[in-house]
Amino acid sequence: MPCGYANARIACSAFIKTLLLQLFVTANRTVLVDTVQPVETQARPYGGPNAGLFINSFDRFNGDPFNHDCRTNNSSGLCHGLAVWTLVNPGTSSDKLSFAFVDSANYVLPPNADQPGSPASVATLDTRISGTPIYHNGLISFALETNINNGTQNVAGILWGQVAPQLNDDGTLASASLYQQGYYYYSGTGSAYFGALMPDADGDLFMVFEFSNNSFDPGVAYVTRRVAFPPGKFHDNGLFLKTGEAATTNTRWGDYEATSYNGPSNDKVWFAGEYSASNGDWSTYIGSSSLCVGCN
Repeated sequence: MPCGYANARIACSAFIKTLLLQLFVTANRTVLVDTVQPVETQARPYGGPNAGLFINSFDRFNGDPFNHDCRTNNSSGLCHGLAVWTLVNPGTSSDKLSFAFVDSANYVLPPNADQPGSPASVATLDTRISGTPIYHNGLISFALETNINNGTQNVAGILWGQVAPQLNDDGTLASASLYQQGYYYYSGTGSAYFGALMPDADGDLFMVFEFSNNSFDPGVAYVTRRVAFPPGKFHDNGLFLKTGEAATTNTRWGDYEATSYNGPSNDKVWFAGEYSASNGDWSTYIGSSSLCVGCN
């Protein structure tokens, strides 16, 4: 389990006047997709590709391109794969949307998370990517919720990873590939859910997420990995940013987590997540972390 402020920055961009409707992907069949996430590409300090990037996973509403419904933990329900998109020249007569399919590990509808005195009562929603994906050094970082069998029971866990899109000079997708991926989860009754990732200047990864079990009320936690660590793994079980103060009484929980990078001057990654306050309602907590030795 995890052990255990702030400057918020909002990046804004011009409104895209191109309306994307009825997006389909096709492998064995045609699948309508939803919750296609814009990828944050920061001009400073990262730079970005010559196109707008988007990514989506598949979910219980439409299934995946292989006739899996993403709802049941068996061969007919286990979804896999991601759709990556680029949009060039938006709002003009020469706009163009291109697509690539990237295969991934399996994911499926997660169970609700436990909290003290109320098993399986914290909503973990579904397998859509909820936290904003981030582009840095040629990689898109993403996270989504999934069912995990931890050896003793099924719990909510996180499938996280990084995708490498390869773009043509005009910004259209030539292809995309999976750089790394991994499951992040806990033993016993512990659940990890609503992950959001952010790399620092070196490519080290930080992930904020929610944690609860039958002894800990829903709280905000985070975990880190250095860029040279073995692919698909984080170093440890993470740290609490803020522990929950009471069991939540909310029937709707989650997907309000976010990350932001402060820039190479102090190399801090900022987190925002929700925890269960003493009144049983959710509240927001903001904090930061850095792997830079000697930075302010």
